[in-house]
Amino acid sequence: MSEAEKPQQIVLKNARVKYAKLIKPGHAFDEGQPDLWSVNIYPTDEDADKLRDIGANAKEDKNGGTFYVAKRNVVNKKGEAVPPPALVDSRKQPFTQEVGNGSVCNIAVTPFNWKKGQKTGVILYLNAAQVVNHVEATQGVDAFEVMDMPDGVDDNKSSDLPF
Repeated sequence: MSEAEKPQQIVLKNARVKYAKLIKPGHAFDEGQPDLWSVNIYPTDEDADKLRDIGANAKEDKNGGTFYVAKRNVVNKKGEAVPPPALVDSRKQPFTQEVGNGSVCNIAVTPFNWKKGQKTGVILYLNAAQVVNHVEATQGVDAFEVMDMPDGVDDNKSSDLPF
């Protein structure tokens, strides 16, 4: 994307997402930075080509998967609050649940060029997300099994638990 071009919104369709911070902003990688809304996007091959063509840099996860990060600060450079990205369901109604890893979303981003010293790149500004196929955010609860308690044991009283 050249300096003279005005940034255009791009909609990435049917992208698998991970680590979505769309309801509640989360910590940036650098603890000194403010929280932000963000999502790791695993785009379709066609959309990955679009992102490469505009100069966005892909990252690689620990399993060798290629993803892009779209983000939006919680405050602007003046210290003013920035509204969250829009989050809707497939019928364009507000979506209020946490978006879990593996959900499929349409993600609207605007690419912006950046330059810091000799380094340059393209940041993907997170405008909105549409949840197409929701995977519940379990926060590790799936690692546990449902347990049957022995008769007479109240599983809400820790003193009654046999372990």
